[in-house]
Amino acid sequence: MAPQNNFLINTWNHGENPYAAADMFRYLRNGLALAGQSVGVSPTLFHNANLINVMVEQFSVEEAEKLVAIHKQSGVRFVLVASELVTGDTVNDIGKDQSETPYGDTSYWQDRYTAFSMMAEIAEAIWIVSEYQRPGYEEKFPNLPILMVPMCFDPIEAAISETFTAPKLYEALFMGSKTVIRNELLDVLKDRVQLYTPHDVPSFMVNSVMQSAQVCLHLHLKAGWPFTSPMRHHIMLTSRAY
Repeated sequence: MAPQNNFLINTWNHGENPYAAADMFRYLRNGLALAGQSVGVSPTLFHNANLINVMVEQFSVEEAEKLVAIHKQSGVRFVLVASELVTGDTVNDIGKDQSETPYGDTSYWQDRYTAFSMMAEIAEAIWIVSEYQRPGYEEKFPNLPILMVPMCFDPIEAAISETFTAPKLYEALFMGSKTVIRNELLDVLKDRVQLYTPHDVPSFMVNSVMQSAQVCLHLHLKAGWPFTSPMRHHIMLTSRAY
Protein backbone atom coordinates (compact mmCIF):
# COMPACT_ATOMS: atom_id res chain seq x y z
CA MET A 1 0.00 0.00 0.00
CA ALA A 2 1.35 3.42 -0.97
CA PRO A 3 2.03 5.75 1.97
CA GLN A 4 -0.52 8.50 2.62
CA ASN A 5 0.31 11.94 1.29
CA ASN A 6 0.97 14.78 3.71
CA PHE A 7 -0.30 18.25 2.82
CA LEU A 8 1.42 21.58 3.37
CA ILE A 9 -0.63 24.75 2.93
CA ASN A 10 2.20 26.79 1.45
CA THR A 11 2.12 30.59 1.64
CA TRP A 12 5.48 31.13 -0.12
CA ASN A 13 3.97 33.01 -3.08
CA HIS A 14 1.99 35.42 -0.86
CA GLY A 15 4.97 37.19 0.68
CA GLU A 16 5.97 37.77 4.27
CA ASN A 17 2.52 38.95 5.40
CA PRO A 18 -0.04 36.83 3.54
CA TYR A 19 -3.05 38.34 5.33
CA ALA A 20 -5.16 38.76 2.18
CA ALA A 21 -5.60 34.98 1.80
CA ALA A 22 -5.64 34.16 5.52
CA ASP A 23 -9.25 32.94 5.46
CA MET A 24 -8.51 30.56 2.61
CA PHE A 25 -5.37 29.22 4.30
CA ARG A 26 -7.34 28.54 7.51
CA TYR A 27 -10.21 26.90 5.66
CA LEU A 28 -7.94 24.54 3.72
CA ARG A 29 -5.97 23.67 6.86
CA ASN A 30 -9.09 23.02 8.92
CA GLY A 31 -10.79 21.06 6.15
CA LEU A 32 -7.86 18.73 5.54
CA ALA A 33 -7.37 18.24 9.30
CA LEU A 34 -11.06 17.43 9.82
CA ALA A 35 -10.82 14.96 6.92
CA GLY A 36 -8.12 13.09 8.84
CA GLN A 37 -5.19 14.27 6.75
CA SER A 38 -1.75 15.26 7.99
CA VAL A 39 -1.56 18.99 7.24
CA GLY A 40 0.54 21.98 8.19
CA VAL A 41 1.07 25.59 7.13
CA SER A 42 4.45 26.96 6.08
CA PRO A 43 6.00 29.85 4.12
CA THR A 44 8.80 27.56 2.95
CA LEU A 45 8.85 25.10 0.05
CA PHE A 46 9.51 21.47 0.92
CA HIS A 47 10.42 18.54 -1.27
CA ASN A 48 9.37 15.10 -0.11
CA ALA A 49 7.98 12.23 -2.16
CA ASN A 50 4.84 12.09 0.01
CA LEU A 51 4.45 15.83 0.66
CA ILE A 52 2.15 17.97 -1.49
CA ASN A 53 2.55 21.75 -1.38
CA VAL A 54 -0.96 23.23 -1.66
CA MET A 55 -0.57 26.75 -3.07
CA VAL A 56 -3.38 29.29 -3.30
CA GLU A 57 -3.05 30.97 -6.70
CA GLN A 58 -1.23 34.31 -6.83
CA PHE A 59 2.01 34.03 -8.77
CA SER A 60 4.08 36.51 -10.70
CA VAL A 61 5.69 35.24 -13.89
CA GLU A 62 9.09 35.38 -12.17
CA GLU A 63 7.84 33.31 -9.23
CA ALA A 64 6.30 30.75 -11.58
CA GLU A 65 9.56 30.45 -13.52
CA LYS A 66 11.45 29.86 -10.26
CA LEU A 67 9.00 27.20 -9.09
CA VAL A 68 9.08 25.41 -12.44
CA ALA A 69 12.89 25.30 -12.22
CA ILE A 70 12.75 23.99 -8.64
CA HIS A 71 10.27 21.31 -9.68
CA LYS A 72 12.51 20.16 -12.53
CA GLN A 73 15.49 19.96 -10.16
CA SER A 74 13.86 18.30 -7.16
CA GLY A 75 10.44 16.95 -8.16
CA VAL A 76 8.70 19.09 -5.52
CA ARG A 77 4.95 18.43 -5.72
CA PHE A 78 2.21 21.04 -6.14
CA VAL A 79 -1.57 21.37 -6.06
CA LEU A 80 -3.00 24.74 -7.12
CA VAL A 81 -6.02 26.34 -5.49
CA ALA A 82 -7.69 28.56 -8.11
CA SER A 83 -9.08 31.70 -6.50
CA GLU A 84 -10.04 33.63 -9.65
CA LEU A 85 -12.47 33.32 -12.54
CA VAL A 86 -11.15 32.49 -16.02
CA THR A 87 -12.52 34.97 -18.58
CA GLY A 88 -11.27 34.19 -22.08
CA ASP A 89 -7.47 34.06 -22.05
CA THR A 90 -7.10 35.92 -18.76
CA VAL A 91 -8.86 36.14 -15.39
CA ASN A 92 -11.30 38.63 -13.87
CA ASP A 93 -11.93 40.64 -17.04
CA ILE A 94 -15.27 42.12 -16.00
CA GLY A 95 -15.39 44.95 -18.53
CA LYS A 96 -15.92 48.67 -18.01
CA ASP A 97 -17.11 48.36 -14.39
CA GLN A 98 -13.61 47.41 -13.32
CA SER A 99 -12.15 50.92 -13.66
CA GLU A 100 -10.58 52.43 -10.51
CA THR A 101 -10.51 49.03 -8.77
CA PRO A 102 -7.87 46.30 -8.57
CA TYR A 103 -9.73 44.69 -11.49
CA GLY A 104 -8.80 47.62 -13.73
CA ASP A 105 -5.15 46.59 -14.01
CA THR A 106 -5.69 44.19 -16.89
CA SER A 107 -1.96 43.66 -17.49
CA TYR A 108 -1.58 42.46 -13.89
CA TRP A 109 -4.38 39.91 -14.31
CA GLN A 110 -2.98 38.80 -17.65
CA ASP A 111 0.44 38.17 -16.08
CA ARG A 112 -1.21 36.36 -13.19
CA TYR A 113 -3.06 34.08 -15.60
CA THR A 114 0.13 33.46 -17.57
CA ALA A 115 1.97 32.53 -14.36
CA PHE A 116 -0.85 30.22 -13.30
CA SER A 117 -0.73 28.50 -16.68
CA MET A 118 3.01 27.92 -16.22
CA MET A 119 2.39 26.42 -12.78
CA ALA A 120 -0.38 24.22 -14.16
CA GLU A 121 2.23 22.48 -16.30
CA ILE A 122 3.86 21.05 -13.16
CA ALA A 123 0.83 20.74 -10.85
CA GLU A 124 -0.92 17.47 -10.01
CA ALA A 125 -4.39 19.00 -9.73
CA ILE A 126 -6.34 22.24 -9.60
CA TRP A 127 -8.72 22.77 -6.72
CA ILE A 128 -11.56 25.23 -7.32
CA VAL A 129 -13.74 26.84 -4.65
CA SER A 130 -16.83 27.50 -6.77
CA GLU A 131 -18.64 25.60 -9.48
CA TYR A 132 -18.74 28.91 -11.38
CA GLN A 133 -15.04 28.39 -12.05
CA ARG A 134 -15.28 24.88 -13.45
CA PRO A 135 -16.08 25.53 -17.16
CA GLY A 136 -13.18 27.93 -17.62
CA TYR A 137 -10.58 25.77 -15.91
CA GLU A 138 -11.74 22.55 -17.55
CA GLU A 139 -11.51 24.21 -20.97
CA LYS A 140 -8.06 25.75 -20.42
CA PHE A 141 -6.46 22.89 -18.46
CA PRO A 142 -8.03 19.67 -19.82
CA ASN A 143 -5.14 17.45 -18.73
CA LEU A 144 -5.46 18.21 -15.01
CA PRO A 145 -8.02 16.96 -12.49
CA ILE A 146 -10.29 19.89 -11.54
CA LEU A 147 -11.53 19.14 -8.04
CA MET A 148 -14.06 21.07 -5.98
CA VAL A 149 -13.23 22.25 -2.46
CA PRO A 150 -16.70 22.29 -0.87
CA MET A 151 -17.76 25.21 1.30
CA CYS A 152 -18.84 23.33 4.42
CA PHE A 153 -19.53 24.08 8.05
CA ASP A 154 -16.19 24.56 9.83
CA PRO A 155 -16.55 23.59 13.50
CA ILE A 156 -13.04 24.84 14.30
CA GLU A 157 -13.65 28.44 13.23
CA ALA A 158 -17.26 28.33 14.44
CA ALA A 159 -16.08 27.41 17.94
CA ILE A 160 -13.70 30.38 17.91
CA SER A 161 -16.42 32.83 16.81
CA GLU A 162 -18.72 31.60 19.58
CA THR A 163 -16.25 32.60 22.29
CA PHE A 164 -17.23 36.28 22.06
CA THR A 165 -20.20 38.41 20.99
CA ALA A 166 -19.41 41.79 19.47
CA PRO A 167 -21.77 44.74 20.10
CA LYS A 168 -23.80 45.95 17.13
CA LEU A 169 -22.10 49.19 16.14
CA TYR A 170 -23.16 49.60 12.51
CA GLU A 171 -26.40 49.18 10.62
CA ALA A 172 -24.64 47.87 7.51
CA LEU A 173 -21.11 46.87 6.53
CA PHE A 174 -19.40 46.42 3.17
CA MET A 175 -15.84 45.19 2.68
CA GLY A 176 -14.83 44.87 -0.95
CA SER A 177 -13.44 46.62 -4.03
CA LYS A 178 -15.41 49.64 -5.22
CA THR A 179 -16.59 49.01 -8.78
CA VAL A 180 -18.94 51.38 -10.62
CA ILE A 181 -22.19 49.62 -9.67
CA ARG A 182 -21.03 49.10 -6.10
CA ASN A 183 -20.23 52.80 -5.70
CA GLU A 184 -23.65 53.72 -7.05
CA LEU A 185 -25.40 51.38 -4.61
CA LEU A 186 -23.27 52.47 -1.65
CA ASP A 187 -23.91 56.17 -2.41
CA VAL A 188 -27.65 55.53 -2.21
CA LEU A 189 -27.41 53.38 0.91
CA LYS A 190 -25.21 55.74 2.92
CA ASP A 191 -27.97 58.37 2.88
CA ARG A 192 -30.44 55.88 4.36
CA VAL A 193 -28.50 53.73 6.83
CA GLN A 194 -25.38 53.94 8.97
CA LEU A 195 -22.96 52.35 6.51
CA TYR A 196 -19.39 51.35 7.36
CA THR A 197 -16.97 50.63 4.48
CA PRO A 198 -13.52 50.05 6.04
CA HIS A 199 -10.30 49.47 4.10
CA ASP A 200 -7.58 46.91 4.83
CA VAL A 201 -9.03 45.45 8.02
CA PRO A 202 -6.36 43.27 9.69
CA SER A 203 -7.25 39.59 9.53
CA PHE A 204 -7.51 39.21 13.31
CA MET A 205 -10.23 41.91 13.36
CA VAL A 206 -12.39 40.75 10.44
CA ASN A 207 -14.74 38.46 12.39
CA SER A 208 -15.32 41.04 15.11
CA VAL A 209 -15.96 43.85 12.61
CA MET A 210 -18.47 41.71 10.72
CA GLN A 211 -20.25 40.70 13.93
CA SER A 212 -20.50 44.40 14.82
CA ALA A 213 -22.84 45.04 11.88
CA GLN A 214 -26.57 44.34 11.81
CA VAL A 215 -26.28 43.47 8.11
CA CYS A 216 -23.23 42.54 6.00
CA LEU A 217 -23.52 43.37 2.31
CA HIS A 218 -22.41 41.30 -0.64
CA LEU A 219 -22.65 43.36 -3.82
CA HIS A 220 -22.00 42.02 -7.31
CA LEU A 221 -19.00 43.33 -9.25
CA LYS A 222 -21.21 44.77 -11.99
CA ALA A 223 -24.84 44.87 -13.09
CA GLY A 224 -25.99 41.48 -14.34
CA TRP A 225 -22.89 39.70 -12.98
CA PRO A 226 -24.07 36.11 -12.37
CA PHE A 227 -21.32 35.03 -9.95
CA THR A 228 -20.94 35.33 -6.20
CA SER A 229 -18.24 34.59 -3.61
CA PRO A 230 -18.82 31.33 -1.72
CA MET A 231 -15.82 32.02 0.53
CA ARG A 232 -17.19 35.43 1.57
CA HIS A 233 -20.57 33.89 2.34
CA HIS A 234 -18.87 31.07 4.25
CA ILE A 235 -16.89 33.54 6.39
CA MET A 236 -20.02 35.55 7.19
CA LEU A 237 -21.99 32.45 8.18
CA THR A 238 -19.17 31.03 10.27
CA SER A 239 -18.81 34.38 12.04
CA ARG A 240 -22.58 34.61 12.60
CA ALA A 241 -22.54 37.83 10.56
CA TYR A 242 -25.58 37.90 8.33
